Amino acid sequence: MSVEVMPSGVKCNLNCSYCYQAPLRDAGNFTSEETSIDKMIQALEKSGQYFTVFGGEALLTPIADLEKLFQYGFNKHGQNGIQTNGSLITDAHIELFNRYNVHVGFSMDGPNELNDLRWAGSLEKTRLTTEKSHKALYKVINQHMPCSLIVTLHKKNATGDNLVKLKNWFNMLAGMGLKYVRLHLLEVDHPFVQSLALTEDEAFNAIVLLEQVSSKLEIDTYSDIPRMMKGEAFSPTCIWNNCNPFNTSAVYGINSDGSLSNCGRTNKDGVNFLKSDSEGDERYHALLNTPEEYGGCKGCEFFPICGGECPGQSHDWRVRTSHCSLLKRIFRFYKDRVGYNPILHDGPRTNVEHGDHYDYGSTMVVEVRQ
Repeated sequence: MSVEVMPSGVKCNLNCSYCYQAPLRDAGNFTSEETSIDKMIQALEKSGQYFTVFGGEALLTPIADLEKLFQYGFNKHGQNGIQTNGSLITDAHIELFNRYNVHVGFSMDGPNELNDLRWAGSLEKTRLTTEKSHKALYKVINQHMPCSLIVTLHKKNATGDNLVKLKNWFNMLAGMGLKYVRLHLLEVDHPFVQSLALTEDEAFNAIVLLEQVSSKLEIDTYSDIPRMMKGEAFSPTCIWNNCNPFNTSAVYGINSDGSLSNCGRTNKDGVNFLKSDSEGDERYHALLNTPEEYGGCKGCEFFPICGGECPGQSHDWRVRTSHCSLLKRIFRFYKDRVGYNPILHDGPRTNVEHGDHYDYGSTMVVEVRQ
C-alpha cells in the first residue's frame, strides 16, 4: 500500500496537457478548506505506514510544513518520499532531502521537446521549466540520493526519433546511477487526451524497445508482467493491485485536513470522494462474469494476473481497462518467452478467483468459478 500525503492538494505550477487531476481543478476542488499538518500527522500515525508527499506539485507546500512532515517520517520510519516535477527544487530542498533521507520521485517525460506536454504556459516557459527539472534530477543523482523517475508515454516522446531519444536518455541516466523508472500510459478521459495517446502498435513497440535499456535500470509497471507470468511471489506495481475504486487498496490518500481519500486516478467527476470504510470485490465479480463485448473479462486467460487492470484506466470503473488489447498483446509476447504459470497475489480478485460465495443483498448469491 502506498500512502500519499497531499498538503497542497492538487495545486500545481504546471498545466500538463494530459493530467488526470484536471477534473478536480476544473471543478475548483484544488484542496481542502483547512490545511493542518498536525491532523495529517495524526492520520499518518493511524496508518502506521511509510508515506510520500504528493500533489499536484508537492513542492508548493511551504518548506517549514515539509520539514515538519519529513521530521515525523524520519523519526517514525527512518525515511521519507516525495513526488515532484522537480522544477521548484532549491538548495534548501536538497538539504532537507539529505537530512531526512527523502526518496525523490521525479515526474517528467524526457529531455527538451519530449517534455513539452508538461506545459508551463508558453513554449519558452515550458522549455525553461524542463531545464530546471532536469538540472534538479541530475543534481540529486550525482549526490547519490535515493531517487526514481515516472515517465508517461505519449505521441510526443514515444514515437519515431523521439522514442530513440527517450531510450538514449534512459541509458544516460542509468550510466549516471539512476536505478528505477516507472512507465505510465495515458489515462484517457476526454477527446484531446485521446489525440495524444499512442496507438496499440506504437505503445507495444515503445515498451518492447525500452525493455532493451541498460540492465542497470529497472523499468517497472510493464517489466512486472514477465514476473507475474512466471508466477513469482512479489509486490507488483499498483495497477495490478485490484483496487476497489471506493477504497483503493493500492493508495491510501491523506488530504490537507487529515481526511482520507483514494487514488486520484479514480476521480472522474471532479470530486475527491472520501475513502470507504470497507473494501469490496464487486468490480472483479462483474468483470469475471461479463462477456468482453460488454466491457468484461469473461473467459480471458490473463484475468488471474490482470484483473481488468486499474479501475482508473477506463471511462467507468465497472468495465475493464481501455488498454486491454495492448495488454493482451504484451501478455502473449511474454508468454512465448517465459511461459505462463500465474499465482494469485493478495487482493480482492483472490477471493473471486477462488470461488468464494458473496451475498449481494436480497437478490442473489453468486458463486464464481472458472
